[in-house]
Amino acid sequence: MTALPPDVKADLREENARLKDELRTVRDRQTATSEILHTIAGTSGDAERALQRIAEITERLFSASSVSLHIADGERWGRTIWVGVASARIAAAIPLAHVAVNPQFMPGAVCLENRQVHVADTDDPTAKARWPGLAPARAAGTRTMSGTPLRREGHAIGALIVHRARLAPFTEDELALLQSFADQAVIAIENARLFNETREALERQTATADVLKVISRSAFDLQAVLDTLVESAGRLCEAEEGTIFQPRDGVYRLSAARGLSPETREFLLGHSFVPGKETTIGRVLLEGRTAHVPDVQADPNYRLSGDPNPTGARLGIPLLRQGVPIGVFVLARRNARPFTDKQIELVQTFADQAVIAIENTRLFDEVQTRTRDLTESLRQQTATADVLKVISRSAFDLQAVFDTLLSSAVALIGASGGSLCVREGDVFPFRATVNSSPEFVRYLADHPATANRQSITGRVRARSKLSPTCSRTANTRCPCSSTMKSIAPVSACLCCETKRWRASSYSCERNLDLLSRARLNSSRLLPTRP
Repeated sequence: MTALPPDVKADLREENARLKDELRTVRDRQTATSEILHTIAGTSGDAERALQRIAEITERLFSASSVSLHIADGERWGRTIWVGVASARIAAAIPLAHVAVNPQFMPGAVCLENRQVHVADTDDPTAKARWPGLAPARAAGTRTMSGTPLRREGHAIGALIVHRARLAPFTEDELALLQSFADQAVIAIENARLFNETREALERQTATADVLKVISRSAFDLQAVLDTLVESAGRLCEAEEGTIFQPRDGVYRLSAARGLSPETREFLLGHSFVPGKETTIGRVLLEGRTAHVPDVQADPNYRLSGDPNPTGARLGIPLLRQGVPIGVFVLARRNARPFTDKQIELVQTFADQAVIAIENTRLFDEVQTRTRDLTESLRQQTATADVLKVISRSAFDLQAVFDTLLSSAVALIGASGGSLCVREGDVFPFRATVNSSPEFVRYLADHPATANRQSITGRVRARSKLSPTCSRTANTRCPCSSTMKSIAPVSACLCCETKRWRASSYSCERNLDLLSRARLNSSRLLPTRP
């Protein structure tokens, strides 16, 4: 077998070595791509971790001294990730996280021009003239740079910057691979955004469902609903404090709260708010719309004297019923970080639910009040009918009328007892009693009331009108009150012991009006007034 010439053998060895290098490069690139995809798949909601891993893989695969990923936030740089031995020096020389997206620097040029940029040699005068920002990179040891745009729907949202400390221009294949890595970085960002948006939407739906459940199960327990609302809103909107204020006596006071320190809670409980520009609540009430204060210390009009937490961001949402504020929903952050539009929209939804809960409670209370009034009216009408029957059947038996009137009055107002006296000359002897002990009845018979202010009957005689009297002891506060009404001209008095003055006065008046009618029918049985 003929041996190959030496030059052919050398060529074959070189070709084999080249093919092995290419195969190793392809294998390394495939491995790197697989690692990136695996990282993206495993970090659905954490773009930061995926971007960090992409930067580390890029540094290793391209033998880079520094790799950085820059994500634009409007006209300024938002997130910036640095990897590599020279990254600290370059980051210190070019603090991109604190500057606007500037075309004089490589990341800004890549993002604004939406194209890949390759600087084969940073000492090239043409490159220096085109990008003045190359000087700090060159001072940090960079000789070759490349910048690749991160595109979402065709628009650049950031840049992948790779530095090499040696003069080693990137090949076409390397530049194409860098674009692939940049595209995968965008996929990681989008996956995280969609995942987080979906999770946030689910959390909001869950929170809304929870609130609606509380409203349905605690339709008449307003405090439970308000507490659930401030808890859910504070948690979902990343606010340390959440409060709701409602009107009382012409001012707005704290009704529900979460996350307050003892000092802040005590301060707010003792503080009232009115319309004005000095506070978040005041602005909401003054303007009838949402008030957002991103930084209370930077707001020249914001002043809340004595506030234990005078820093951070504030968000106030009005609780509107027919366009009129009936409360204010407030979220507070201890650091000056503005609330997003989505968070503001969410709190507005919670505010609407708070209005529903408040309205439900108000309507329920109105129905309950009407029901009580109707029930009381029915009881009074029934008692009136009973008394009228007695009057008609016992026109000349006044004692039966007295007994019926007094029993009816005591029953209607829920009194523990009662008595009725009729004037005879200058005294008022008692003619009927209910639930009185024999000893007390004898005492009343032996000590008829006189027209002076030393007795309840005397006060009625002096004032000629309904008179409440409160008895006090050393161990109790207002244990009872008495209601009385004189018949003009004063000739009789009805006395009932009860703790419900407002509710009982009307019933006593009704019964005493009946007594007056009975007196007219049986005037000859009553003593003649001197």
